[in-house]
Amino acid sequence: MSTAPFRGIAIQPGLATGPAWLPAAPAAGPGPAGTPAEEEARWEQARQTVAAHLAALARREAGTGREMAEAQRLMALDPSLDRQVRDGVRQGRSAPEALQAAAAGFAGALRRLPEPYWQQRAADVEAVAGLLQRALAGAAPETVPAGAVVCAGDLGPAWLLERPPGTVAALALAEGGPASHLAILVRALDLPAVFGLGPAFLAAVRPGSQVWVEGGEGLVWVDPDPATRRLLEARRQAAARPARAPGPARTRDGTRITVLANLNRPEEAAAAFTAGAEGIGLLRTEFLWEDTDDPPEEVQFQAYLAVARQAGSRPVTIRTFDYGGDKSSAAEPNPFLGLRGIRLGFRHPARLLIQFRAILRAAAAGPAPLRVMLPMVSTVEEVEAARAIWEEARRQVPAAPPVAFGIMVETPAAALTAAALAVRADFFSIGSNDLVQYTLAVDRGNPAVAGLYQPQHPAVLRLIREVSRAAGAAGIAAGICGEMGGDPAAAALLIGLGLREFSMSPSRLPAFQGELSRFTVTDAEALATTALAAAGPDQVKRLVDDFRRAHSAP
Repeated sequence: MSTAPFRGIAIQPGLATGPAWLPAAPAAGPGPAGTPAEEEARWEQARQTVAAHLAALARREAGTGREMAEAQRLMALDPSLDRQVRDGVRQGRSAPEALQAAAAGFAGALRRLPEPYWQQRAADVEAVAGLLQRALAGAAPETVPAGAVVCAGDLGPAWLLERPPGTVAALALAEGGPASHLAILVRALDLPAVFGLGPAFLAAVRPGSQVWVEGGEGLVWVDPDPATRRLLEARRQAAARPARAPGPARTRDGTRITVLANLNRPEEAAAAFTAGAEGIGLLRTEFLWEDTDDPPEEVQFQAYLAVARQAGSRPVTIRTFDYGGDKSSAAEPNPFLGLRGIRLGFRHPARLLIQFRAILRAAAAGPAPLRVMLPMVSTVEEVEAARAIWEEARRQVPAAPPVAFGIMVETPAAALTAAALAVRADFFSIGSNDLVQYTLAVDRGNPAVAGLYQPQHPAVLRLIREVSRAAGAAGIAAGICGEMGGDPAAAALLIGLGLREFSMSPSRLPAFQGELSRFTVTDAEALATTALAAAGPDQVKRLVDDFRRAHSAP
């Protein structure tokens, strides 16, 4: 028994427990190859079997589940994968060997790309390859007992879709990241999940171990001692109380807090507004570049307009593209510090101009007030250069109404020069995921150092305070749109640091709003003052835990 939890990447909030279930180890070797003709026929049968299986899952599911199953079906039928497997077979390999080599090549190429979103697509390739290998072996899906906590290295969305609803209590994975297809699916299913726990977690867990998953904090306990178990059970019972109904969010003293939603694509907007979002604080636009390096302006315009129409009079903030369509960026020795965010816009100014025009056209055509936001800004020169392109786009779309022009504060450089940036921007939105990553020199997607990714580190809090103060002095709004911004445990800290606008995954909205009613702004400011003077993140966590116990719901 132990008290110390494993720390990973928080994927979906929720506290759940159950006996550990681990998938069976992969079968040994693929066996000898038949003739090339036999292996090609075997491969074709497997890919058609998997495609039909995924098509059936897509027909059964709705929304995100259908989208994930269809995406994996298309990957299973991918012509490039098919060609490489057939080439391998014709060179004398068995179909499983050829598939393994081809999938490894695709996954490796994705992992060398600079943007975590695309790196995490590698796991999706491997998941589809696993389905194809299962079909080649003639194996059936494994049975998972109801109420189990699934503990594994990594899984694909189809694995979860194959299980009856309610079977899995929670997911605890040694690998995986927040942008994977599985992560998107578990958020849609509201399934507590922690990824990136590292190999030490799998070494510690055994089939039947009692596992507790705290999805909101990224913590997992394996066979906790009785005292820890009692504490966790009390927290679970408290969390089971009905969440606050959607509506205007206020602290206990009536201070108004704006709660917005983060979207990965337009189809998620309806659920966000149903959950109580007062607008969209972050519309990621990378989905437009999934299948092409240059999505047409009209395609972009229609996508932005679709969200604007659903928003009505509520604001929508659109972030410019933040991944490298230029595949040569895969050769960068350190892509996390390379061609990202607005730097990509300057590498492709025509692409940025087109996106700006599409946003302005949507602002002119739709009812919602739109805002545009630049990612990964580090210098005032970058803001000025981007504004020059923006003004050119405005000249080309003269009918557009005023559109606020803001920046994401994601680098320590931007946070420390926020006063200078504030006079060149209409608003700030703190991208806490990258701000934490760059401040602490921790790759948030690397399981080996996931435990060092600590958003409540005093250094991070001091940077957030710097941004908040600079925005206040300049008379512009400052919000937060990273994972930290939707964490109820961080709400009081961030309000105490001066933030009043929070954007988060839609599923987090009710719990976050409920948290606000526990404390006053004066309470929050006192907590923040103490936390800013803390020596390290563990001390901050103790302060926050004590604060939440003292301000628990009646």
